[in-house]
Amino acid sequence: SSPSPPPPSPPLARFVACDKQGAEGRIFVRPFLGGRFARAAVVKERFAKTYRHPDLDLKLRQARMVHEARCLVRCAREGIDVPQVYFVDERSMSLHLEFVDGWTVKEYLQRREGAATWDAVADAIGAAVAKMHDAGIVHRDLTTSNMMIRRHPRGAAAGGAGKRPRA
Repeated sequence: SSPSPPPPSPPLARFVACDKQGAEGRIFVRPFLGGRFARAAVVKERFAKTYRHPDLDLKLRQARMVHEARCLVRCAREGIDVPQVYFVDERSMSLHLEFVDGWTVKEYLQRREGAATWDAVADAIGAAVAKMHDAGIVHRDLTTSNMMIRRHPRGAAAGGAGKRPRA
């Protein structure tokens, strides 16, 4: 039997505002693949730093991108909820990752009040970070803007646990 197609991704039109730029690169949402396998993907593109020697810059960006992809794959193998790595493009220095429909932890906490919410989120973050550390992975830039809470947690349709931050 042939593999079933992946579940449909959220419509891309509503994610145009996700385009952002940080110190290390640009992040934007674009379609990944096409036809019945089309889905939204986050593209994280590492741009060149003009103050570095071009050869050094290329090696640093490439090493950091590959390291990030490997860490995400290792986290997923350890059962940590991270976005799936779709594609690593060494020519354009970009990672193509699963789009996480949800909020950053910062956005989530700003919209909700109550100590119980903060306690639940803190417990979930602690559990995820502990799993990462048990796997020998250190995040190095762990902030509430770098963690997401899924709108629809994985396994929720099958009676899974509640919302959990992903590292």
